[in-house]
Parts: sequence; structure tokens; C-alpha cells
Amino acid sequence: MLGLFAVRTGAAFAGAVLVVAGIVLGVRARHWLSLAERSGVGARSGRALAPLRERGWRLRHGLR
Repeated sequence: MLGLFAVRTGAAFAGAVLVVAGIVLGVRARHWLSLAERSGVGARSGRALAPLRERGWRLRHGLR
């Protein structure tokens, strides 16, 4: 929003830089939120499988 305001008030270059920076930061934030969501899934899975570990089961991750 600040970038668009800058463009309207005559600071076209500064406004364009702010708009591009906002887009880049938005894309990166979406990526990091996706990783955080996957981490949460892993944490919930670990808690769900904890009773099996207590009974002697062993977990292997990333096996084909």
C-alpha cells in the first residue's frame, strides 16, 4: 500500500521498489508458512506414534 501511495504522490521509483519488495516478501512468507505447516504435521505425527515407541517399535524416516 505504501508503494502505491508513493507512486501516486510522484515518487515513482521509490514506489516501484516498495511494490516489488512487498511482492518478494509475500512470496517468501508464503514459502516459510508452508514449511511451518509441514513441521506442525510432523510434530503431531510424532506425538501420535509415541505410544508405539514405548512398546519397543522403532521409527525409520525417509525410507524408500
